[in-house]
Amino acid sequence: MAVNDFGVGVHVAIRNMYPTNSIGTEGFIGATFYKNGQSLFLTSLNTRINKNTMATRINNFKTIILN
Repeated sequence: MAVNDFGVGVHVAIRNMYPTNSIGTEGFIGATFYKNGQSLFLTSLNTRINKNTMATRINNFKTIILN
């Protein structure tokens, strides 16, 4: 790692791909920000998409300070 090295790690997860007992798909998208190899904070967005109307609802949005 170089000095002042800054990066972003993106992660996406999808669960409940239209099961019969659910109205839609729930997914998470997030990013981890780091500098000099040390994680700074994690941002996470949780959404749900209705399979009938394709409406997207944001369940929660949070940022976690890691250091």
